[in-house]
Amino acid sequence: MNQKPAQGPDERTSGMAVAAFSVFIAVVAVFVCVLVTLLTVQSRPSVPGGEEIGSGAQSGEQTAEPGPSSPVFSPTGAVILPQATDRTQTVTTQIASDYAVLVDAATGEILAGKGADTRFGPASMTKIMTLLVACQRLTERDLDQRVEYTREILDYTKAGGYRDASCHWSEEKYLGDRVAVRDLLYGIGVESAADCSIMVVCYLVGKSPAESEAVFVQWMNEEAAAMGLQNTHFDNVIGYESENNYSTAADMAAILTRALECGLIADILSAPSHEFLAYYTDGNGQEASYRNTSYSTLFDARGTGSGRIGAYEAEYGEFTLDSLTFGGGKTGSLEYDNWEYALASFATGPSGNRYVLVTGNCSVSADVMRDAKTLYGYVRAE
Repeated sequence: MNQKPAQGPDERTSGMAVAAFSVFIAVVAVFVCVLVTLLTVQSRPSVPGGEEIGSGAQSGEQTAEPGPSSPVFSPTGAVILPQATDRTQTVTTQIASDYAVLVDAATGEILAGKGADTRFGPASMTKIMTLLVACQRLTERDLDQRVEYTREILDYTKAGGYRDASCHWSEEKYLGDRVAVRDLLYGIGVESAADCSIMVVCYLVGKSPAESEAVFVQWMNEEAAAMGLQNTHFDNVIGYESENNYSTAADMAAILTRALECGLIADILSAPSHEFLAYYTDGNGQEASYRNTSYSTLFDARGTGSGRIGAYEAEYGEFTLDSLTFGGGKTGSLEYDNWEYALASFATGPSGNRYVLVTGNCSVSADVMRDAKTLYGYVRAE
């Protein structure tokens, strides 16, 4: 009877090695399959803070490829906070404003300042933070969505706590009109319109005007804390007078520097005016539209002496800067015993470097731009 030959010691060793190698190859193959599976599974983006952020709103996580559902603005770099150096110039009697800071936006170096860390009411400069927070929560698709001007919004901005605040619409005949979110953002930054601000807030939060603003203000304060701002707190989205709505020239400069990283906000704050369509339903139940324009509170878009620049030019002549190109900004004003004016602005040097300037508590509207001209003169030769 033929029998299978017995294996000697060397043959057994060789056989065991082959078996072990086969097992190793199998394990490696399984590991590679698992790894490939994990790498190809895509997770669903989560909403920041676990909150629902309103109709059409997008999570804070940006997709790899920009598209309609991508956030309008997703900051990527570190926050640039203004810092004084041994080269910082102290400004006193040269300007009429009580508070001021001129900052190199690329480095955060304070070139000149006056009471830069003193708290004061930022007035409508507050809306820079409103725009910044909105653009981080809106998507590109949201910008084309239309928001209705409702009775609640009219009452809230005209007859409620914001009585006498600047608005784009102020009559009942405009109730039911619908405006794209993009155009409302221009209304916030160009015209400083309270109703445009509340319409965007209500769109994002999806509650009543008061409830929506409360949530949005919380987002603003969370953003200020995340930026490391120690002397800033908001309690409304439009900059209405309140002891709990305060900032400093240095903090506002940091907010403006951050906001200008968003191309849309930079465009808004640079616009002398913005033309857009408002939509309504006519008597036949058909959609119709009419043309509207938001005019800047900074530039003299009408050529009638309006805006801060118009006030300056009526008093002092053409507004120009010696070595910089003025870009734009956001005005502010509050009425205490007298009016107090503020301005957060930016300008660009010959090399393309950007400078940010904030002034506060100036008692004469025309002198806001005169202070800006004086302070931008502290920019060192590039």
